[in-house]
Amino acid sequence: MVNLRCSTDGRSCNTRTLYNKRAETDWPPCKRFGNLLESADGQPLARNVRLRFAMTIYQRVSLLFAASLPIVVLVVVGRHVVSALRSLRDRRFKFALFSVLAIAGILLLFAGVAVIWFAYGLGHSKKDIWSDLIILTVSAALIYGGGYGLWRLARFMDEQPSGDAA
Repeated sequence: MVNLRCSTDGRSCNTRTLYNKRAETDWPPCKRFGNLLESADGQPLARNVRLRFAMTIYQRVSLLFAASLPIVVLVVVGRHVVSALRSLRDRRFKFALFSVLAIAGILLLFAGVAVIWFAYGLGHSKKDIWSDLIILTVSAALIYGGGYGLWRLARFMDEQPSGDAA
């Protein structure tokens, strides 16, 4: 590990590796990335060091998967809004009430998942790939399962004949 110090603003950090004029760091030592980096004894190391913030493949996949959960919630809410409007147009007030309750339910479910994510992010315990996968899997099972069930409910309510046709 090499201790680096920025020659312009004096901030320092530790690097794990320095190769091909690229530094992989835990914290950027400079406000601008093109500054001259110096070692702890004042010797220049390299010019135009590009700092990379490494993100492993599982972190990228889990980030994309986590970003899909609010999209699922928005799609289900949109489907139930359409179902509620159709039910009101056909004077099926109970189905419209079920659609409004389904919207409230999926939003409350997502709020509960967001609280779990927030508490997990603030926690001081060691976070590794397994704890990330457990949190993401539980959250995804709740959101995707609830979304699928509520989507089927909206489809069922739309397929029922109106009071005039029965």
